[in-house]
Amino acid sequence: MKLSRIFLSLFSLALVACALFVEPIHAFLGNFGSDAIVAAGAMPILTSQTGRLRGIYDQLLKQFQGLSSQLITMSYLRSELLVSNTNPIYKFNLLSENASPRATENRLDKNDVFIATHLGFYLVQNPITAVTGVEQLSGISQTYNNPTALNGSGSVPDLAAFWNGFWQMKVGSTVFFDAFPNQLTWMAPDTQQSNATTRSSRSFADGAAIIEPLPVFSGSGSNDVTLTIPIWAGFTGAASDQAVSKIYAVFNPFGFLIKNGANYIRS
Repeated sequence: MKLSRIFLSLFSLALVACALFVEPIHAFLGNFGSDAIVAAGAMPILTSQTGRLRGIYDQLLKQFQGLSSQLITMSYLRSELLVSNTNPIYKFNLLSENASPRATENRLDKNDVFIATHLGFYLVQNPITAVTGVEQLSGISQTYNNPTALNGSGSVPDLAAFWNGFWQMKVGSTVFFDAFPNQLTWMAPDTQQSNATTRSSRSFADGAAIIEPLPVFSGSGSNDVTLTIPIWAGFTGAASDQAVSKIYAVFNPFGFLIKNGANYIRS
């Protein structure tokens, strides 16, 4: 089964889902009582076994009939890149074998396939400590340029450039997105963080946008995921003192993981 065939099937499913599952999706969003989620293009990631995600899951069971259903599970990927004041292009590494991942990253095994249903993007600040890896575990993902949580930035307002950027996603020869606006992942809550211990009011869904078509990332293929942002000569979004703290851009899609699916696609 070829990657393009799976893509066409999933794209057809997405069109059907839009027609058949509009009311279930809105009903589920209504349970969360947040117009902001709809406005931001986001929806709760973990849903009941109905609606859009259930439809996608059922289609995957058909596409991967040779695999046990226990090998198709809800999951996520996470790839991080250090923010730079001179770099307008961020190309995220999705494969676990390409480089040593940071403690909070979750990359794709070469034998697996990941179907992204939601695109999550965040910024996170890590303090530098004497204990290796500890700083990687302490950062809280931010859905907007939070001046309290990202206080190590040279200029927190400059970090808004990340949400004014766009995504390009290509797997093999299949282009899923040529210019998907990252602004759809922006979420500035009504109640925002005011100090180190009083957090912003947010849900798990904030910062995750519904995406169509559904990117199919293969552990055995070429996965090009790039975020391009506008920067200028005076851009100072990176940490002002990287010996004290570092700020990372986080690509964090949610969807379905198909264990051993890469071999199945090649067949």
